[in-house]
Amino acid sequence: MGSDKALISWNGSPLIVHVRDCLQARFPEVLVSAPRGRYNFLGLTVIEDEFPGLGPLAGISAALSFSAKPFVFVAACDMPLIVPEMIDAILRDAEPGRPTVARDGTRLHPLFGVYPASAADQIHERLMSGQVRVLECVRDMQSVVVDLSPWQKQLVNVNTAADFPRGNFR
Repeated sequence: MGSDKALISWNGSPLIVHVRDCLQARFPEVLVSAPRGRYNFLGLTVIEDEFPGLGPLAGISAALSFSAKPFVFVAACDMPLIVPEMIDAILRDAEPGRPTVARDGTRLHPLFGVYPASAADQIHERLMSGQVRVLECVRDMQSVVVDLSPWQKQLVNVNTAADFPRGNFR
């Protein structure tokens, strides 16, 4: 993208604000996994990765390590079209002790789902051994997959600068 896509304006607000608002509609506490200071304007707790630069799996690990809750709900910062009902669908089908992630009918979305506290050690070990791919992690952990095809148009990520102005997300 060439810049921090979480800060790109979408309907007058940074992308991450739309994600924050959706999460706050369902959860009393919302965390941001990022370098300190970058997202202070959100008014949320910002936690830093233990493994900086290793991507989203490191962020999930940081959230699991920080939170005292039995699970964390993960949503990527570049999903401005998500709605609380999508979260409800994931939570309804989540199984204790197993990650639960979304599928849009064909593609898995491992950055929209539930990660149980019991997965923290396994995710930490993966990171220690250099395994950083979230998709491989959720497959190896035999995650529950929830079909969110009714929300397929909302279950999108902003991935390229060229597509963003036209609203053509992937």
